[in-house]
Amino acid sequence: MIIKTFFKIVFVFAKSLIVFLLVVLLTPLTFFGWRATQPMDMPEYHGLSYIQFLAERQDSYDALADTYRAIHPNVKVKNGICFGAELAVEITFSWPVSGLYTLAALSPSVKGHLNPQAIRLGLVPEHVTVISFLPAWWATFEKMVWGLAEHTPHGPVAYCRLAMP
Repeated sequence: MIIKTFFKIVFVFAKSLIVFLLVVLLTPLTFFGWRATQPMDMPEYHGLSYIQFLAERQDSYDALADTYRAIHPNVKVKNGICFGAELAVEITFSWPVSGLYTLAALSPSVKGHLNPQAIRLGLVPEHVTVISFLPAWWATFEKMVWGLAEHTPHGPVAYCRLAMP
Protein backbone atom coordinates (compact mmCIF):
# COMPACT_ATOMS: atom_id res chain seq x y z
CA MET A 1 0.00 0.00 0.00
CA ILE A 2 2.80 2.44 0.87
CA ILE A 3 4.74 1.59 -2.29
CA LYS A 4 1.60 1.99 -4.39
CA THR A 5 0.94 5.43 -2.85
CA PHE A 6 4.57 6.41 -3.35
CA PHE A 7 4.44 5.50 -7.05
CA LYS A 8 1.17 7.41 -7.44
CA ILE A 9 2.83 10.51 -5.95
CA VAL A 10 5.87 10.09 -8.21
CA PHE A 11 3.61 9.60 -11.25
CA VAL A 12 1.57 12.73 -10.46
CA PHE A 13 4.78 14.71 -9.89
CA ALA A 14 6.29 13.48 -13.18
CA LYS A 15 3.08 14.24 -15.07
CA SER A 16 2.95 17.73 -13.54
CA LEU A 17 6.58 18.32 -14.46
CA ILE A 18 5.95 17.29 -18.08
CA VAL A 19 2.92 19.59 -18.33
CA PHE A 20 4.95 22.45 -16.82
CA LEU A 21 7.81 21.88 -19.30
CA LEU A 22 5.40 21.77 -22.22
CA VAL A 23 3.86 25.07 -21.16
CA VAL A 24 7.30 26.64 -20.65
CA LEU A 25 8.47 25.50 -24.09
CA LEU A 26 5.30 25.98 -26.11
CA THR A 27 4.29 29.39 -24.77
CA PRO A 28 7.32 31.26 -26.21
CA LEU A 29 7.10 29.34 -29.49
CA THR A 30 3.42 30.17 -29.84
CA PHE A 31 3.98 33.83 -28.91
CA PHE A 32 6.85 34.22 -31.37
CA GLY A 33 4.87 32.46 -34.08
CA TRP A 34 2.00 34.88 -33.61
CA ARG A 35 4.29 37.92 -33.20
CA ALA A 36 6.15 37.10 -36.43
CA THR A 37 2.98 37.94 -38.36
CA GLN A 38 2.46 41.32 -36.65
CA PRO A 39 4.17 44.61 -37.63
CA MET A 40 7.50 44.96 -35.86
CA ASP A 41 7.89 47.82 -33.37
CA MET A 42 11.23 49.30 -34.44
CA PRO A 43 10.76 52.13 -36.97
CA GLU A 44 13.64 50.76 -39.04
CA TYR A 45 11.38 47.91 -40.17
CA HIS A 46 8.86 50.36 -41.71
CA GLY A 47 5.85 48.46 -40.36
CA LEU A 48 6.84 45.10 -41.86
CA SER A 49 6.14 41.91 -40.01
CA TYR A 50 9.05 39.57 -39.37
CA ILE A 51 7.71 37.22 -42.07
CA GLN A 52 7.52 40.08 -44.58
CA PHE A 53 11.00 41.24 -43.61
CA LEU A 54 12.36 37.73 -44.18
CA ALA A 55 10.59 37.48 -47.55
CA GLU A 56 12.12 40.79 -48.66
CA ARG A 57 15.56 39.65 -47.48
CA GLN A 58 15.25 36.38 -49.37
CA ASP A 59 14.19 38.15 -52.57
CA SER A 60 17.01 40.67 -52.20
CA TYR A 61 19.60 37.93 -51.65
CA ASP A 62 18.35 36.10 -54.76
CA ALA A 63 18.55 39.27 -56.87
CA LEU A 64 22.01 40.04 -55.51
CA ALA A 65 23.21 36.51 -56.35
CA ASP A 66 21.82 36.80 -59.89
CA THR A 67 23.53 40.16 -60.41
CA TYR A 68 26.81 38.89 -58.98
CA ARG A 69 26.64 35.76 -61.17
CA ALA A 70 26.11 37.91 -64.28
CA ILE A 71 29.11 40.10 -63.48
CA HIS A 72 31.36 37.23 -62.29
CA PRO A 73 30.58 34.20 -64.49
CA ASN A 74 33.59 32.25 -63.17
CA VAL A 75 32.41 32.35 -59.54
CA LYS A 76 30.12 29.61 -58.30
CA VAL A 77 27.25 31.40 -56.56
CA LYS A 78 25.09 29.23 -54.30
CA ASN A 79 21.47 30.39 -54.37
CA GLY A 80 19.82 30.48 -50.97
CA ILE A 81 23.02 30.05 -48.96
CA CYS A 82 23.13 33.69 -47.82
CA PHE A 83 19.52 33.78 -46.68
CA GLY A 84 19.79 30.32 -45.13
CA ALA A 85 22.88 31.33 -43.15
CA GLU A 86 21.19 34.51 -41.90
CA LEU A 87 18.06 32.63 -40.88
CA ALA A 88 20.13 29.96 -39.13
CA VAL A 89 21.95 32.63 -37.10
CA GLU A 90 18.64 34.23 -36.14
CA ILE A 91 17.14 30.94 -35.00
CA THR A 92 20.16 29.37 -33.31
CA PHE A 93 21.75 32.50 -31.87
CA SER A 94 19.55 35.60 -31.87
CA TRP A 95 16.43 33.92 -30.54
CA PRO A 96 17.95 32.15 -27.50
CA VAL A 97 20.45 34.90 -26.70
CA SER A 98 17.75 37.56 -26.81
CA GLY A 99 15.84 35.37 -24.35
CA LEU A 100 18.90 35.23 -22.10
CA TYR A 101 19.28 39.01 -22.25
CA THR A 102 15.62 39.42 -21.34
CA LEU A 103 16.01 36.94 -18.50
CA ALA A 104 18.96 39.01 -17.29
CA ALA A 105 16.56 41.93 -16.85
CA LEU A 106 14.62 39.79 -14.35
CA SER A 107 17.63 38.32 -12.58
CA PRO A 108 20.62 40.43 -11.52
CA SER A 109 22.68 37.26 -11.03
CA VAL A 110 22.35 36.48 -14.76
CA LYS A 111 23.08 40.09 -15.73
CA GLY A 112 26.41 39.92 -13.94
CA HIS A 113 27.61 37.20 -16.33
CA LEU A 114 26.77 39.04 -19.55
CA ASN A 115 29.16 40.86 -21.84
CA PRO A 116 29.09 44.53 -20.72
CA GLN A 117 28.89 45.58 -24.38
CA ALA A 118 25.48 43.90 -24.68
CA ILE A 119 24.27 46.03 -21.78
CA ARG A 120 25.78 49.21 -23.30
CA LEU A 121 24.10 48.45 -26.65
CA GLY A 122 20.71 48.33 -24.92
CA LEU A 123 20.16 44.62 -25.58
CA VAL A 124 19.20 44.02 -21.96
CA PRO A 125 15.74 45.53 -21.52
CA GLU A 126 14.71 47.41 -18.40
CA HIS A 127 11.66 47.07 -16.18
CA VAL A 128 10.81 43.53 -17.27
CA THR A 129 8.24 41.60 -15.26
CA VAL A 130 6.96 38.08 -15.64
CA ILE A 131 3.93 39.53 -17.44
CA SER A 132 6.01 41.62 -19.88
CA PHE A 133 8.71 38.98 -20.40
CA LEU A 134 7.58 37.70 -23.81
CA PRO A 135 7.03 41.16 -25.38
CA ALA A 136 10.40 42.30 -24.00
CA TRP A 137 12.03 39.16 -25.43
CA TRP A 138 10.49 39.94 -28.82
CA ALA A 139 11.74 43.55 -28.69
CA THR A 140 15.26 42.33 -27.88
CA PHE A 141 15.03 39.80 -30.71
CA GLU A 142 14.04 42.60 -33.12
CA LYS A 143 17.13 44.58 -32.07
CA MET A 144 19.39 41.59 -32.63
CA VAL A 145 17.89 40.84 -36.05
CA TRP A 146 18.38 44.47 -37.05
CA GLY A 147 21.99 44.31 -35.85
CA LEU A 148 22.53 41.28 -38.07
CA ALA A 149 20.94 43.11 -41.02
CA GLU A 150 23.28 46.06 -40.42
CA HIS A 151 26.27 43.69 -40.57
CA THR A 152 25.43 42.01 -43.89
CA PRO A 153 26.90 44.73 -46.15
CA HIS A 154 30.28 43.95 -44.56
CA GLY A 155 30.17 40.15 -44.57
CA PRO A 156 32.98 37.90 -45.85
CA VAL A 157 31.12 36.54 -48.90
CA ALA A 158 30.89 39.13 -51.68
CA TYR A 159 27.57 37.93 -53.09
CA CYS A 160 26.02 38.01 -49.61
CA ARG A 161 26.81 41.68 -49.00
CA LEU A 162 23.23 42.82 -49.06
CA ALA A 163 22.68 46.57 -48.69
CA MET A 164 20.52 47.81 -45.84
CA PRO A 165 16.78 47.77 -46.55
